[in-house]
Amino acid sequence: MDKQLIVIACPGHSNGEFLAWLLNHSPDCPQPSNTQWTMYTGFLGTHYRAEDSATLDRFQPLGSLYRKFDRPDPPEYKCDLNKLETFTKAWKNLKTDQTDLCIYINCTNSQEIIDSKIVDLVGRPYWDMPNYTHRHFHSVMEFDPGSTEEQGTNRESYNQIAAQLVKQHVSQVRDIQSTNYDFIVWQSKIFDIFEVMKVFDICRLTKPHSNYMLKAIQDYHKINEPTHEYCTRLNTSNWDSLCDIYLKERTIPDDFQVPHL
Repeated sequence: MDKQLIVIACPGHSNGEFLAWLLNHSPDCPQPSNTQWTMYTGFLGTHYRAEDSATLDRFQPLGSLYRKFDRPDPPEYKCDLNKLETFTKAWKNLKTDQTDLCIYINCTNSQEIIDSKIVDLVGRPYWDMPNYTHRHFHSVMEFDPGSTEEQGTNRESYNQIAAQLVKQHVSQVRDIQSTNYDFIVWQSKIFDIFEVMKVFDICRLTKPHSNYMLKAIQDYHKINEPTHEYCTRLNTSNWDSLCDIYLKERTIPDDFQVPHL
């Protein structure tokens, strides 16, 4: 039985865990938990993030192997390809009823993973912040005071948070433009179930029932609805106004233009 490993590879707080969780809803994959989450809690509220390890722990030694490379150490945050290869071999040699698996790796060397040919497909999510209605997902994770190398103070201003949101957008666009991903999933289209079903086709996965998948997506967003006024403002603000804040808050060249895909 030929088995497939799909990797979502990108820096953190990009909704990569969510995308891996979503694809694992295929009948071909180990079914993910819809009740077990990693919580990011700060003054902006709590974000309930999809939990990869909960799924993999049911298929040891995958869980323990995954924790050795899923979140590389600073300052480079590069996935160890040897450890990824060990995991891949373990998955493909493991006797399971499932033929496919999707995992998330929080890393900065996505192109190296693609070039290595260790895994079958490599993709990533794209927030599409100009059009996404749940921009606060990123901000609640980013401003959880313990989740980043430079810990937040929980006293950040709205302008600081807005500027960081645009910075994340700039970083994502640059990464996508410089990396040969097999597929990219626009989070702004996540409620368009026809677009979601296309991703399963791209990944050569059996599609789950569309109504079931849509409800899972809706439920995920429902538990992560905004609770702080800053989050509501981020979600409803005109994108150009957020870019203006970014340009004022950051030390950047006068001729800098916020990129778009």
